[in-house]
Amino acid sequence: MFDAPIRPPVIALTLWLNAQRSGHVTATDAANACEFITQTLEVRSTTETTTWSSVVELARQQQHPCIAVLPTHGDPSGIPATLLASLQLNSGALVIGQTHILYQNQDLTWTLHEQPHSVVQPDHSFSRRMFLEGLERATKTLSSADLIGDRSKVEAALDALMHTHLPPHVDQRLLTSLDQATRVRVVTTTALTASSAPASRSTDNLRIATLQEIDVLARNLITAIASH
Repeated sequence: MFDAPIRPPVIALTLWLNAQRSGHVTATDAANACEFITQTLEVRSTTETTTWSSVVELARQQQHPCIAVLPTHGDPSGIPATLLASLQLNSGALVIGQTHILYQNQDLTWTLHEQPHSVVQPDHSFSRRMFLEGLERATKTLSSADLIGDRSKVEAALDALMHTHLPPHVDQRLLTSLDQATRVRVVTTTALTASSAPASRSTDNLRIATLQEIDVLARNLITAIASH
């Protein structure tokens, strides 16, 4: 479950592609941003090498927004199982329309693959509500448990959180939600190894389950914001 990264490049890529679809940024700006985020000028397609400008144009032609996906080995999230082994999970994936999947392969090459998928458009409001409810439950559960841990590791991980290159138009409320969910993921993934409940195995199991639950909810909110 926790091989999904905190905030992979597909989150920013999806935001830029959807910003161009909505007319908030130019096609040139979106293509330049994709090149900057991925640090590459070209994308490998099924039969040839293409440009980020072509990817931007493909996204513009679709009826629905691009969707960011953070698949894991235990949860493909609609990505075909036959393709999952080819993905660099640290980068995530994004789908364009019903038949195109953009991802970084094991050779670190960004690839536009044409194949049907079952990725579903996330509901941002629902994801936000589930995240806030889960965060409240997790706070109550963990604050009442007898835990020990190294707080400095969590603080260091938060301090090391890098800025992401995002489109200038993004609503401040969405940015706040994105930042909150990202920070929660930093805390949960760090706390899994930096905390424990040595006095009780059942309490420690509850700690792990609680951290895993809120991490999944935060991950879902991050992808829903990007796919909004």
